[in-house]
Amino acid sequence: MGNIYRPTVTKPLPAGAELFTRKGERFARWRGKGRTQTAPVTVPTRGKHAGHPRIVVESSKFVARYRDIEGGLHVVPTGCRDETAALGVLRELERKVELVKGNVLTKTESRTAEYADTPLATHLEAFEVYLKTKASSKTHRDTVIGRLERLVAECDFQTLRDLERTRLETWLAKTPATMSARTRNGYITALTTFCNWAVSVGRLSSNPFSRTPRANERADQRRPRRALTTGELVGLIGATLRRPLAEHGRKPVTIERQPGSHRKRSSWTYETLTPANIDAAETAAMERLKHRPGAVAEAKAEGQIRALVYKTLALTGLRLNELRSLTVGGATLTGPTPYAVLKAADEKARRGAEIILRADLAADLARHLEQRLLVLQNQAKRNGQPVPLALPADAPLLKVPDGLVKIMNRDLKVAGIAKRDSRGRGIDVHSLRHTFNSLLAAAGVPLTTRQILMRHARNTVTDDYTDVSLIDLRGALSRLPLIPVDDGRERLRATGTHNAISTEVIGAPVCDGVCFTDYKPVQNGASADASGGNPSLPDCPVSAESDKSCRSKTTAGTLHRAGVEPATFGSVGRCSIQLS
Repeated sequence: MGNIYRPTVTKPLPAGAELFTRKGERFARWRGKGRTQTAPVTVPTRGKHAGHPRIVVESSKFVARYRDIEGGLHVVPTGCRDETAALGVLRELERKVELVKGNVLTKTESRTAEYADTPLATHLEAFEVYLKTKASSKTHRDTVIGRLERLVAECDFQTLRDLERTRLETWLAKTPATMSARTRNGYITALTTFCNWAVSVGRLSSNPFSRTPRANERADQRRPRRALTTGELVGLIGATLRRPLAEHGRKPVTIERQPGSHRKRSSWTYETLTPANIDAAETAAMERLKHRPGAVAEAKAEGQIRALVYKTLALTGLRLNELRSLTVGGATLTGPTPYAVLKAADEKARRGAEIILRADLAADLARHLEQRLLVLQNQAKRNGQPVPLALPADAPLLKVPDGLVKIMNRDLKVAGIAKRDSRGRGIDVHSLRHTFNSLLAAAGVPLTTRQILMRHARNTVTDDYTDVSLIDLRGALSRLPLIPVDDGRERLRATGTHNAISTEVIGAPVCDGVCFTDYKPVQNGASADASGGNPSLPDCPVSAESDKSCRSKTTAGTLHRAGVEPATFGSVGRCSIQLS
């Protein structure tokens, strides 16, 4: 049999409270609600209130105490100040225990009912602890919890009982048009993931948002990306190598002063580097820094590092933060199979991988590390410190500059590459990952291989990273066989053999409809001839003099023209003929 009671709680000393001792116990006396009140005083020894006197009073709300089916004691806040209402809560709790004893409810259903009225804030705290146990990144946790807190506030979700799909859909319908489909789906995913967790731990019986429809992200791409062509990639790296030095040779240009501006540089700035003025700027920089060789070397080194970053991203498909996480100790740059270890904690999918490095990229990285070691050794010598024999194992493999997104925009201008093309597709740092996959596809690398190199769980995602504009689609079509649509009569008349058909002997058969000849793949760069045909697929004439591939090897006989037969598809050199 359970019971209800008001527990004792501690509160801070009221303002103006007077401490006194009675029969060896300390009390506090204060004036409140028009009368003098007293209460015992205690001094906590632990917690955030340790060492501070606090009064001990009876709580204004009742709690219920009862035992479950296994005899375990439970103390549950009722939230009621009225004794009768608190007794009603206790009777409901005891009724659920009896239903479990009678097999009317399962233990899971009973536990779910207990969680139904718990504030959602309590569940979100437990869910955040769960995300931490999954070793998810802090950025991911903050994003998910932030979206859930916004939904709780704007959809008026107070408890688990309030989680309804209609409330979410109403909120989605009212969201501004500026919210992209991907962001909308992010809110749905966050709420679905939370409810899946609640079901798995017995706090919910089912997920009410499991079938919530998602927005079409393909139809609402706010920042579509494109891949760089080989020429653009080479031009970008070349411009990156030169820009840091050319920055020192830019000319000042006058600009219109902004109204009310008191800045000294409000009326002028340096010219923007472009392919048209980079040569002059580079020459002016060399003249200006001719007495500062250290500054010239530093500028060139900056360009080399950034160019190597672009090359590494384009030849490995790494994401920017994944590249930042690579260390010197995790890279093997010598031997027949150079590679770099990407730890699971640093990869987006949290699986970890060995990133294969091409030989020329590994050699570039090795030279970069040698230069960094030399700089480190020279600094140690100047400072009188021990000279290191190698770079620290935990040192970054490449020091990726901060703000690379904006830096790349300026590099694109110097290279003469438009930020966005005529279709509105843009170029940013992540476009180099698209470039990696697209260049592999253009080279004929199979989809399965590209999926492994891209480290995607599904090949459909790999397809999304493929820029078809880099693939020679017309060249692929030119490899199809030539399919004439006439019956060959016109070409027979042109060769003068039309009247000799019925008297020809086997060995010069007539090709009706389609005649397949030996297939010869078109090499890269090959194009169709002026007539639109494939130069590697010869025409299929009917005369024995010009088409040796269609010569029959059957027994002797006479050919008779008996009209046009359907085209026969099959082996190389097969023709449709009538024998008598």
